[in-house]
Amino acid sequence: MTLLEERCNQAESGVLQINHLQEEVELLQGALRDIAHAVLQDAENRDTDSAQPSPHVHLSQTPAVPPRSPKRSLRTPTSPAFAESTISAVQASLHKYQLQIHELQVKLQANKEQLGVARRQIDGWEEVQQGLENRIAELTQQLDSSRTSNSQLMQEKDLLSKSLDAVRAEKNALDKNRLEMNAMIEALNTDYDKIQKANSRLQKVAETLEEEKAFLQGEVDRILKDAEIREMNLRAEEDRCSRLREEAAYY
Repeated sequence: MTLLEERCNQAESGVLQINHLQEEVELLQGALRDIAHAVLQDAENRDTDSAQPSPHVHLSQTPAVPPRSPKRSLRTPTSPAFAESTISAVQASLHKYQLQIHELQVKLQANKEQLGVARRQIDGWEEVQQGLENRIAELTQQLDSSRTSNSQLMQEKDLLSKSLDAVRAEKNALDKNRLEMNAMIEALNTDYDKIQKANSRLQKVAETLEEEKAFLQGEVDRILKDAEIREMNLRAEEDRCSRLREEAAYY
């Protein structure tokens, strides 16, 4: 925008300068006409009016030829060479001003073209700026949404952190219980080994007792059998004695 304003100011300054130069050219052209007219009058009247004071020559609308002072109230005869040199100088100055005007017109045209290009660029920049503003609005909306989501995620993070702390506490308690259970299991395994060993010993004792029981049962059976045999023999003897008594009593 600053570059465009500078170019606009340069273009306006160039227009003002061209207008000023055109005014000066018009003044110089008028002065040239006045000088040519005065030279012609001096050439026609230099013989007849050489003794009379020449009239003052005032150039129309130009400060380049000031009014004559009272000391030079009498005009000296003007030669054609002086008039031609004066006209040539004025034409050279006029040509110089025309060249400057042409250069300024070329610069003005170039500045106008640059100004048009700059305006088109500004229009494009305005569209780009509008697009960027729309994009910024979208990104701002997305940022607000992201901030809201981030706030929700932070709340969820806090809840998860609390849950994680609770889970860690439970894990520590479970680890402690596991260690206690492992100690109990080891103690039970030790007791189980002891019980197994005792059971093995008791099993051997039971087997021994079973063998002794079987042996004693065999002895009891044998004794009972012997007792039965003896009882039978005793009864047989008693019967025999009874018969002998009966026979002895008969005789």
